[in-house]
Amino acid sequence: MKRKISVLALAGLSLLTTACFDDMFGPVTPIAPSVTTGAITNALQTSFKISGTISDPSYENARQRKKSGRTVEHGFAYGTSDNPAEGIIRKTGDTITTFPHRFEATITGLRSNTAYKVWAYAKTEAGVTVYGNEAGQKTNDFPDPDPTITITFPSSPEADRAPTMLLFETSDKTPGARYVWEFSDGGTSTDKNPKRNYTIGGNQSVKLTISANGKVKSNLRTFTIKKPYTRVQITSITLLNYSQFRQSGSSWDLAGAGNVYQYGGNPDVMIRGYQVGVGADFIYSHGGFIQDITPSKVSAGSVKWSIGGSDGFYIYSPAFSTGLIRITLYDSDNGDPTSINNAEYMGSVPFRIGDFQKNDSKKYLNVVDASGDNADYHSARTKMRLNLQWSE
Repeated sequence: MKRKISVLALAGLSLLTTACFDDMFGPVTPIAPSVTTGAITNALQTSFKISGTISDPSYENARQRKKSGRTVEHGFAYGTSDNPAEGIIRKTGDTITTFPHRFEATITGLRSNTAYKVWAYAKTEAGVTVYGNEAGQKTNDFPDPDPTITITFPSSPEADRAPTMLLFETSDKTPGARYVWEFSDGGTSTDKNPKRNYTIGGNQSVKLTISANGKVKSNLRTFTIKKPYTRVQITSITLLNYSQFRQSGSSWDLAGAGNVYQYGGNPDVMIRGYQVGVGADFIYSHGGFIQDITPSKVSAGSVKWSIGGSDGFYIYSPAFSTGLIRITLYDSDNGDPTSINNAEYMGSVPFRIGDFQKNDSKKYLNVVDASGDNADYHSARTKMRLNLQWSE
């Protein structure tokens, strides 16, 4: 009986000794951590977002933990192949100290409309690389370019008449798009929303071509610009202000016995117009229609000359050049436009047709208040309101 017990004891001791030996001195197989690939989110044309998780493996003993070593690198492998080892590596981190460890990345630079496969991975100090489960995602296709065209005219008067600055816009939002505008007058632009000045009238067109991600789309729009006005007629002139005294300080001519053109002891005025540099009159009032003016009449706006009216105001030519025109006021006792002289000069206002043909808020105005530049001659600037009629 004692012998049997001794044998069993020896056998148990042998097993225990072998187990301890294997634990302390036996061969050890390194193992890698557990890796899980998460779901793909935020898939776009050239990118998507991916996550992964690394869990600490179940080691058999301390020697195996030591032999397996730490996780020293982790990230994602991705590509179009079924083999993760052939994929592109997107490293996201190095040594991991705590588990489970979750990580994520946005993969960029992808091809649109392409099926990709992604694996989370981890690498240990022992050189073992382990991949998680496979996740798949097809990137979105790029949208077709949308070459819409909106043409905006300025808010100035006669906005659709040359000269005019137009704004061309497109609502396209294609990523990476290249824009080419081709105008019928031969001009081009690569701005997304260009501006263009039109100085002549007629039927026009614009073509927009958008290139993006291998796709090309075009659109054509036609529009009409009215011809610029080149002729203007002054249809009426209203006196708004005048100097009540000569340059010397004395009053203008008053009523005198036997002078049929003077009324009530106030200046009797005549209006004349001429083109500077040419010298020819083109407007004047004459005969018995010289007006007797007073400050109160001027304030009331009743001192007015109109074309075709009974006051005999005329314009010799309806077409004025772009040169400077000066409209002058004279104290005229006899109504003869040929007999006035500088001593009877009461002031003037300038008018230049070119100032009202520009692409701004002053273009082709129907009413213009013109102030005289004669402040150095008289105590008050002459001011007149010109009513204009434009034509092509």
